[in-house]
Amino acid sequence: MVLAITRSVIFAKVVVALTGLVMVGFIIGHTSGNLLIFVGQDAINTYAQGLKDIGAALWVVRSALIISVVLHIYYTLKLTALNKAAKPIGYKKTTYKRSTFASRNMTILGLTILFFIIYHLLHYTFQVTHPQFKDLQDSLGRHDVYNMIVAGFQNPIICIFYILGVLGLGYHLRHGIQSMIHTIGLNSDSAKKYSNLFAKLITIFAVVGLGSIPISVLIGLVGGK
Repeated sequence: MVLAITRSVIFAKVVVALTGLVMVGFIIGHTSGNLLIFVGQDAINTYAQGLKDIGAALWVVRSALIISVVLHIYYTLKLTALNKAAKPIGYKKTTYKRSTFASRNMTILGLTILFFIIYHLLHYTFQVTHPQFKDLQDSLGRHDVYNMIVAGFQNPIICIFYILGVLGLGYHLRHGIQSMIHTIGLNSDSAKKYSNLFAKLITIFAVVGLGSIPISVLIGLVGGK
């Protein structure tokens, strides 16, 4: 019985929705924290040190996020496979009257975002692509996240890559939030209206917030001498 439930389409949709909710919460928090770069070096370095100081608790959160990402990807791919299996013969002519680019390409967008996230982690979190970032310290001996971000985004190619990644995130995020709200059963006209508004606001916040950082560094608004 339990095994049958876990293999059902409904179960897969619920898992995708709940894990998506976890990731939306992370995106809101991550964007809010990164925007402290506009307040100044001390603000964002204090924020980063605060995260570091909570130690094991931070890794609990990170582990929950990683598990959510893995489950989200697995069940999204599973839903895609089930949909294809239900319609093994493609239509001769496909028309898209109500569907959007994002809704038709959620899997591709999601995998693209995954590669973007992996690079972002290697770039700034683990400093694999730029090991020199590990040695940056501010006057208080804290890891200098401010100048790490500035140094990273002074490369125009990296900036363009990040901006494209954030735009892809925006496409995926807006449709994902709408689908998530629909999955939990809020399907009335008023619910759809507010879910669309909520999706737009979160998407704008994330895209403008995250996208403004590399642009501001590149034009000298942040980190300029």
